[in-house]
Amino acid sequence: MKITSNYTKTLFILGVATILATSSCSETEEVIPVDDIIGTWTATDVLVDITYNNLSAYDYWISQGATPEEATYQVGYQTRGFGTYIPITIEFLSDGTLTGISGTIGDETGSPFNSTWELSNDRKLLTLDGIEGSVIMLNKTGLSFQLVFDSDEYSQELMTYAMTLTYIK
Repeated sequence: MKITSNYTKTLFILGVATILATSSCSETEEVIPVDDIIGTWTATDVLVDITYNNLSAYDYWISQGATPEEATYQVGYQTRGFGTYIPITIEFLSDGTLTGISGTIGDETGSPFNSTWELSNDRKLLTLDGIEGSVIMLNKTGLSFQLVFDSDEYSQELMTYAMTLTYIK
């Protein structure tokens, strides 16, 4: 009887585990089909955050002897190129290429560009021309992703750009 009892308990536990595993799968995040990214997207917001060795850009320039006005100007100068001259429209094509217009949000003119794109299988990484970005949100009508990259363009210190772009379809 003890063997049957252990066997029954084992079957019961396996049954419960199977039910839990099956029900938890249905509650996971919805998998967004890759087709949802195909189409034309228009930028609605851009946020640029610059740090130098974990210091904000403003605090970095103050530490270098800049006045508050000079630090504010320098931060504005550094973010101007990445903060306003961005891909204002992007058309993701199904062949892994994209076309778009770079400019200022709300501007009707700009510079055309071509690029490549790849969306990871788990829909958490979007790679544009080899630069990997983290997908914050992607659904049929909204896309938000963050690109983080390093540069030494404005100083001898390595600075990190974190640019978050938001688009609507």
